[in-house]
Amino acid sequence: MTYTRLMWKLTFTLVLGLGGLAVRPAQAQIPDNQITHGLINCRYWEQRNESWKLGYVLGFGEAATYSGDQFTTVLMGGGITYEEFVRGVDALCSAPENGVIPAANMLGIFTEKFQGASEATIASRLETDRKWYSRPVPPQKTGGKKQ
Repeated sequence: MTYTRLMWKLTFTLVLGLGGLAVRPAQAQIPDNQITHGLINCRYWEQRNESWKLGYVLGFGEAATYSGDQFTTVLMGGGITYEEFVRGVDALCSAPENGVIPAANMLGIFTEKFQGASEATIASRLETDRKWYSRPVPPQKTGGKKQ
C-alpha cells in the first residue's frame, strides 16, 4: 500500500470514526426541511462545513469502490477529485430551488455536468428531480390489519 493510499484511508477512518455523529446523524437531529424522502438534501448540505462535505464524498467514493455497483463506480470514477465534487455540489445546491434534491443525486448531476452534458440536459435533470422530490412520500405499508 502506498503512503498516499494509506493517508487517504487514515483520513477516511478519522473522518468517519471521530466525526461519525457529524457524518451520520440520527434523523431526529436533522430538521424536517433538510430531509427529502429520508435522504439528506441540499438544505442540509449547505449547512455543513467543508470537512463534513469531504467526508460525505469520501464515503460515497469508498462505497463505489467496494460495492461493485456499475452506476456508482462510473459516477465516482470519472477522473473527478473529491474537492471538485464538493465544489460542484456546492454550486448546484446553492440555488434555493434545488433545496429539496438529495445530496447524493447532486453527485450524479455534477458528474454528468463534468463529463460534458449540455446545460439543457442539466437543467432538465434538475427540474425533474425538483418535481419528483417535491412530492409527498406515500405512507409505508406496515402489513397490519386495516382499521
